[in-house]
Amino acid sequence: MKVNSPEYIKAGNLSLPILSRNTRTFKGIINRVYNEAEKDLILKDIVVIKGFYINIISEARLLLLKV
Repeated sequence: MKVNSPEYIKAGNLSLPILSRNTRTFKGIINRVYNEAEKDLILKDIVVIKGFYINIISEARLLLLKV
């Protein structure tokens, strides 16, 4: 989904534009205990930032996952 209004993220003393936001689903990559069915990993509110070549995931949001 392309961003309509200009949004930016600060990285040090840089201000980089957010080009788009999206959700990505990785099917069956989380293994459950005792060989139960695998679960999907869904990453929400992913942003694409021009010139930003590092992936960052919020630890606080990961702790909310119920696997």
